Amino acid sequence: MTRSDRKPTRRFSVGDRIIHKSNPFGTVQGSRRVRHGVVVDITYKVNARGAKHPYIVVKFDNSSRHETFMATRIEHEANKETMLADAVESVNVF
Repeated sequence: MTRSDRKPTRRFSVGDRIIHKSNPFGTVQGSRRVRHGVVVDITYKVNARGAKHPYIVVKFDNSSRHETFMATRIEHEANKETMLADAVESVNVF
């Protein structure tokens, strides 16, 4: 089985509650904003080498727009505390 034959694993499903990971390297101290939302759609984009990367379409609370993010920038809402603790520890800026 070659790499291109493998089926991608899905971390997210339509309807999952998620949070968007803000940039941990922001220059303004205390600016870590966590936005909550719902997964609306999952798409795959192909890069120049043919690798498929998952992108998540999200509708955030208090917003009517849909926004698209790489799956690496999204985390399940249940993992919020762990994600924030790991980010603070790895960056050492807070």
